[in-house]
Amino acid sequence: MNKNKTIERLLDFNKITEEEYLLLFCDKSTWDKNISFNKEKKFWETFSKIKHILSKKSNLKELKLYHQKSQYDFSYIAFPDMKNYPIYEEYLTAEDNNDGYIYSKSTNFSYCKFYGQANFNNVIFEDEVIFDNSVFFGDADFSEIIFEGDTFFRNVIFHKNVTFENSFCKDYTFDFSDVKLGKLKLDKSLFVHANYLNLLNINNKQVFKNNFATRETVRIIKSRFQEQKNTKDEYTFFVIEQNMFIKEIFDSESLSYYNKLIKLLPLIIDKCISNFGTDWIRVILWMIAFSILIFLIHNNINLTDFIKDFQNNKLYLVNEVIKLINPFTIFRKNDIYINNELMGIIVRTISIYLIWQFSKSFRLSTKNR
Repeated sequence: MNKNKTIERLLDFNKITEEEYLLLFCDKSTWDKNISFNKEKKFWETFSKIKHILSKKSNLKELKLYHQKSQYDFSYIAFPDMKNYPIYEEYLTAEDNNDGYIYSKSTNFSYCKFYGQANFNNVIFEDEVIFDNSVFFGDADFSEIIFEGDTFFRNVIFHKNVTFENSFCKDYTFDFSDVKLGKLKLDKSLFVHANYLNLLNINNKQVFKNNFATRETVRIIKSRFQEQKNTKDEYTFFVIEQNMFIKEIFDSESLSYYNKLIKLLPLIIDKCISNFGTDWIRVILWMIAFSILIFLIHNNINLTDFIKDFQNNKLYLVNEVIKLINPFTIFRKNDIYINNELMGIIVRTISIYLIWQFSKSFRLSTKNR
């Protein structure tokens, strides 16, 4: 249901017709590109008309809207595909100058629906701009934008791709929290006071690597959490960044098989053992599995026999297992690997690595609390 009181006021004062009013808020999902061309043209003409009315203070006074905040109020409007009528060409722009297309006062696109492609590139917002609770069903382009006021994308849903490439918001709030993403791109953007809390995918689950177009995008978000000393979310995005790095190496055509192996091996081991230093429970499970494996090899018994013996001699077997993987037994005179030094070096090296992984992961876990 439309709650745009400003446009309702325009209808009440006969500034727009009933047909124009209904055209702004009707469902555009069934509009066919060929059949609905005239409807689209009429929509943008109506939109341009409203924009022109709201830009004049004399009109606001006549409509008895002078007591409200001076604002382009486009909330709750359902926009058709912008491919034919891009935001920066004719209808949707506010004022034009040599530096781009400018919105000189607060602009409200909250609770809007954007069917098809949404083009907002090459625009300057000189005041606050609000997109809260809007839904983008197609690709959304916010590249080459300068935000010179507080900017809000809270609770927005992007079903497909959204890009903010080469866009800037240096001195004001850029609130991109509680957003549901298809795929996000932030390359070469600068949002100094950005808020990226609670990003989710379209299925309302935690974002993962497929929700980001580039590794740079993930790095930008991770760096922002690092600045805010939010270690939990920082390392969530660190894991995503590392997973994307692994995929980049796999997909690289410039690297030889040998170079890929050299780069991938430590990354994959780190991922498997502790999820890049973020999961200390996984490390413990690896330590248990490794301990049992070494015990089976050293004593030349199978797992079934070990389980039977463990049921009867738990403490003894635990003690024997710890002896085998304890790296400090090397300093004892009766070192159990004295006749098999190669195995001793391998076991102790792996044991030290697992202890280091556990220490790193556990320390991170306590920092996140």
